[in-house]
Amino acid sequence: MQHLTRPVQTVSPGDHQDLDHSDKESMTRHSANLNSMVNISRSSLNQLREDNKELKKENKKLGKDVTSLQATIQEKNTDNDEISKENKAFSDQNEDLKKDREHWKNKYDNCMKALKDTGKAAGFEQKEDTKDKINSWIKEIGFRNTKFAQMNTKLVSFTEDCYDALKNDYGWEEEATRFEKSEFVHIYKAHCTAQLSLRRQYNQTQLQKAAAGTHKNGSFVLIFASLTHNFGLHFSTVWWKKHKDLPTVEELVAVYDAPQSTMPHMSKGEELLLWYSDKFLPYAAGCEHYGTTVRQYQMAVEHKTLEDGTTRDKYPNVSIPSEGFALTMYDNSHDKWIAIFKWHDEHGWGKGVKLPKYDKNDTTTHALHKNKWSDSKSGKGSGWHPDAGKAFHGYCKTIQMLRKADRKVGWKKYAHALNLIRDHHEVTATSYSKKRRRKEITPAADKIEWEDEEDDWSVSTD
Repeated sequence: MQHLTRPVQTVSPGDHQDLDHSDKESMTRHSANLNSMVNISRSSLNQLREDNKELKKENKKLGKDVTSLQATIQEKNTDNDEISKENKAFSDQNEDLKKDREHWKNKYDNCMKALKDTGKAAGFEQKEDTKDKINSWIKEIGFRNTKFAQMNTKLVSFTEDCYDALKNDYGWEEEATRFEKSEFVHIYKAHCTAQLSLRRQYNQTQLQKAAAGTHKNGSFVLIFASLTHNFGLHFSTVWWKKHKDLPTVEELVAVYDAPQSTMPHMSKGEELLLWYSDKFLPYAAGCEHYGTTVRQYQMAVEHKTLEDGTTRDKYPNVSIPSEGFALTMYDNSHDKWIAIFKWHDEHGWGKGVKLPKYDKNDTTTHALHKNKWSDSKSGKGSGWHPDAGKAFHGYCKTIQMLRKADRKVGWKKYAHALNLIRDHHEVTATSYSKKRRRKEITPAADKIEWEDEEDDWSVSTD
């Protein structure tokens, strides 16, 4: 086979001299461009290497952060597991507590029901502001008409009256603040009972002051004084020292029948009537109802006008129950007071002289502390013999008949008692004034026109 060979052409140095000048320039530029591109490529490569290093560092840091986060996530997952376990434990415990609460609630309800069935209430059910309102009502209104209410029906009725008096102040009949009367009776009946007892005790203490007096200037001054200083008798003469006795309760019941004497002389009966009207009855009714600003201007049977200037008091200045209870208290303590006065006659009346305390082994102390019907050692609301209620009812009936009879003749007996008080205190004004000593006053007491209106003589007793 014949091989064909292409002849090689060679360029001699002389041939280079034959190249076009423009081609040389072009090649030079091309070579420069290539060098420039190489340099750029090298620079880019170096930059990429630096960037790669930075990226490696960042990746390494991110790897550490990821590892840390994974550890944290693992820790949190562990915590969440613990919390889930605790939540489940608390949930189980809450279920147990709910069961316990239901159990104790049922027990509480059963106990409260059992307590209510016995007619009693828990102390925490009573509100202090309500008790204060009750106390005020009993003092101002309730005790004026009810002295003894020991039977349950009487106590319920008395507590219901208290509810009726307070319900508007508290809105107990309104839907939002409804408080049923039966619930009020259940919760506050015991408190009303205790307050009635305290009022009786206080009333008896005040009446003893009227009978026994108080210490003054180092000597024991009896308020059972003649009180007839303006009519020629010595004011310092005390009833006990003069008569060596106290009036009997029968004498007090008949005190309005004392014959009228000619002034300035006064009979013993009028002397007693003056003491009874001016000292005894104020303690019986309360000085807020029959104090000096009332009894020196109005009869005990009148109704004073209240602060609004138009409404008359529902009860007279001295209500029948108040006067009847005072006589009951007097009857209850009469013999004890005599024993006390005799003891003071023997041992002195000085301020430092004190009665001996009750001693069951010393019979000489018994009469100084023994009442007719009540027992001072008994607890609140107790210690009264049923005969006291019977006596109280009897005295109220007697006073009721006296007032009805005296009303028919124009209140002659009660007007005479008022005249004795006014004459004794030299009062000439027809009504109370802080400037009552001014000279303009003229009308005599027996010229005053009294309100001729029937009173409600209902008596609440056992």
